[in-house]
Amino acid sequence: MKIVLIIIYLLVGGCSGCDDENITQPSPPVIGCMDANANNYNSNATIDDDSCTYTGAGNHPTNSLWFVPNSDGTWGIGYNSDVQIVGFQITINGSTIISVISGGDAQNYGFTITENAGSGIILGFSFSGATIPVGSGILFSLELDGPPTAITNIIISDGSPNSVNFTFDATYFSTNLEMTGISKLTIFSSSITTLQVGDEIGIFDSNGILNYNDCTNQIGEILVGAGVWQGEQLEIVSIGSVDYCDIGEVQLSGFQLTNPIIIKIWDISEQTLKNTSPEYSSGSGIFSDVLTVISELSF
Repeated sequence: MKIVLIIIYLLVGGCSGCDDENITQPSPPVIGCMDANANNYNSNATIDDDSCTYTGAGNHPTNSLWFVPNSDGTWGIGYNSDVQIVGFQITINGSTIISVISGGDAQNYGFTITENAGSGIILGFSFSGATIPVGSGILFSLELDGPPTAITNIIISDGSPNSVNFTFDATYFSTNLEMTGISKLTIFSSSITTLQVGDEIGIFDSNGILNYNDCTNQIGEILVGAGVWQGEQLEIVSIGSVDYCDIGEVQLSGFQLTNPIIIKIWDISEQTLKNTSPEYSSGSGIFSDVLTVISELSF
């Protein structure tokens, strides 16, 4: 009995004089995006807070579809998804489908694509149970008898009983960059004669920072601001990058101040992307200019 009491005493009181600093404290949880495919992936996160964002081609919104005009006159169906795609059904509006063209991620991942003749309805699925992973790209391409206007009746399945809500992004230029605290105002003057109502304006940095919330220093072309011309003065705010990696922080995506402003136009009537040569009534065409006013666009 004495031996038992001695053991209990040692276990309970044996460390009464121990230094509390030697006791390992549990690390606090880090909340953030845990998907390595997301543009705001946090490698230190231990709890996912559903904040992941995915920037696809043209920076279209998460869980959206859009048209991509191919150089050969056909049309691709772009997608940006934060779920695995098990199957899909869509309806093409505004033009008649001539044929579904092989290629794109649907074919790459073994999907079968069928068209309900004359209805504009397209189905995509895999007999083997394959899935299209989270991310963005081109699902497939179509030969149409004219420019399409919309994608409707969108049904995207991720394998759960309920379909995932996807939207059609009608704009050619669409950006969902996070605000960084750095921005640039560019004014397009009402004096511009080359634009028509509905034309879209995209502001790019050809050497901007692409990555978000890390220090991978990915450099390339990035859409930093966009707007639609309505025949009057247009003001577009572009998002600038942040680079605090030298002090142990992270980079945030956007333009770099010393880089030139690149402007592209989506011609709504011709359904074509055009490069431009701006004329400046204020500024020199660099993101660091205090004021940038564009009086004319040549393309």
